[in-house]
Amino acid sequence: MVGKQLFVLIIAVFSITVDANSNEYCKVQKEKCATTSRIKVACVDNVLPIHRLNFNGLCFQDAPSSVDDSVQCATAFPPDIQIAAT
Repeated sequence: MVGKQLFVLIIAVFSITVDANSNEYCKVQKEKCATTSRIKVACVDNVLPIHRLNFNGLCFQDAPSSVDDSVQCATAFPPDIQIAAT
């Protein structure tokens, strides 16, 4: 085979099994409150980090469906409905 190259693709699949009831993934009361409470700082809303679980937290910004309280009853529709409505 002159001028042709043979590429070999090796796909390795790794499976990790995690026990959801394991104590290392269980949250204490303070972590549960930090995950579900709304903290307004630099972003519109924040979810605080949980360093023990390697979770860096989340920063929410405004969107059409609105995380902020300034827009009441806002919803987001699929693109085809959105285009038809405009």
